[in-house]
Order: sequence, then structure tokens, then C-alpha cells
Amino acid sequence: ALVENVQRENLNFIEEALAYKRLMEDYGLTQIEIARRVGKQQSTVSNKIRILSLPEDVRKVVAENQLTERHARALLKIGDEAVRKQVLTRIVEHSLNVKQAEKLIDDVLRKQEEEQRKGEKLRFIHYRIYLNTLKKAFSSISEIEKNAQFFHIP
Repeated sequence: ALVENVQRENLNFIEEALAYKRLMEDYGLTQIEIARRVGKQQSTVSNKIRILSLPEDVRKVVAENQLTERHARALLKIGDEAVRKQVLTRIVEHSLNVKQAEKLIDDVLRKQEEEQRKGEKLRFIHYRIYLNTLKKAFSSISEIEKNAQFFHIP
């Protein structure tokens, strides 16, 4: 009866996802069983349930602003909560469609990745400077002390 109610009622995708989750938790149904009973693909059920991994406040903003399921799934790509909320705010303020929102999210993620790579490169450069400084100091010592040895342990 619950499965039939899920099919009959005019639920938004978040409410539908919550209903699927309830069927799984309360009645032990699998995603495959739910999909079969509601006449959808298992991947469709899975994608809806995945949206529930968004924090409640994000889901609320998505629902209140009538954003689509694709908007919500795109937001899942962003791991950092603060960044996700900033992006969501921009999507709502500028009334971005799905394609525009996905481009914004891809741009933000690309920028984060570039910054991370830049940070790793700087750490490597600092390591090399440190190592070269040690080698130079050792070279000076070895000029004074003939039997001195330098060990590099990576």
C-alpha cells in the first residue's frame, strides 16, 4: 500500500527519495525491489536516495526554490559544505538552469583542484630548497673535515 501511495501522490523528488528510504528502513526492501514495484530503473531509485546525502538545509533550499533533481545531484559533487552553500546561493540568486549550474560547479571544482596542485608544488619546491641548503652546508663542512659523509634518506 505504501508503494502504491508513493506512485499515486504528487511528490517532489526529495519527498520521493525519503519515501524510498523509508521503504528500505521500515520494510527491508532493496532498491531493486522498490524499482520493480514502482516501475522504475534501480539506478533511478538509487540516484534519488543519493540526494538524501545532501544536508537537510541544502535540500530545503533546493525544494523551496524549485530546483530540479539534476541541480541537487550536481551539488553532490562538491565535498566542502561551505563551498556547496556558496554555489547553491549563486544558483538561486542567478536562477541558473541545470547546464549553467553544472558549469559553475565544474569551474569551482577545477579551481579547487588547481589550488591544491599549486600547494603541493610549493611544498615540493620548499623541500628541494631545504635539501639543497643542507647539501651546501655539508659541502662546506666536508671541505674542513675530509671524512665527513652525507646520508640522504627520502
